[in-house]
Amino acid sequence: ANRQLLETLSQFWENHFVTYHAKTVDYLDQYYDDFGLMDRLAANLEFREMNRWRNAMLNPQCTFYDLLRISAESPAMIIYLDTVNSRGDLAQIANENYARELLELHTLGVNGGYAQSDVYEVARCLTGWRLRTGWRKGSVYFDSALHDDGEKTVLGYRIPAGGGATDLDRVVEVVCNHPSTARHIATKLSRKFVSENPPASLVGRV
Repeated sequence: ANRQLLETLSQFWENHFVTYHAKTVDYLDQYYDDFGLMDRLAANLEFREMNRWRNAMLNPQCTFYDLLRISAESPAMIIYLDTVNSRGDLAQIANENYARELLELHTLGVNGGYAQSDVYEVARCLTGWRLRTGWRKGSVYFDSALHDDGEKTVLGYRIPAGGGATDLDRVVEVVCNHPSTARHIATKLSRKFVSENPPASLVGRV
């Protein structure tokens, strides 16, 4: 087949940024009566995300930052890990599900050097992201009224108050620049393409 490397890498990133179709359908069930419509819309959200990864990888300038940013604002991901319900006002504490997965699985790794306080601060940064259910349904938007706009500190980096939607960009920059992220991703890529137990010398070169 053509572009076997692209296909293999696409499968790698789909697994790395995995979502759960059934949960997407369950969420949409709150807003749509026709199951067939819900199922098609859920599949469309996930297919759109997959295509964005593939298109990004066709760009020679594509970086891990780009892929992580695509995942972070993906409709399927914000449903799967409950960002769609996370808010930072007095009515609700920020949901930590996506923040923990972002640090533990998507970037730094289990022993990557983050603390519970970092999980909470990342969760605060990611409050306010929502999924449209009416006009332009299935697209993500930012609701500033539901965002915790106070100052945060993530992995020792200060994120000033008042950042709004750009708090997401600051978080992605911080985790992408952390040395544990390079080591975690390089290890996974080496396991995928070389060996289940890649030597440290190889991981350091990836």
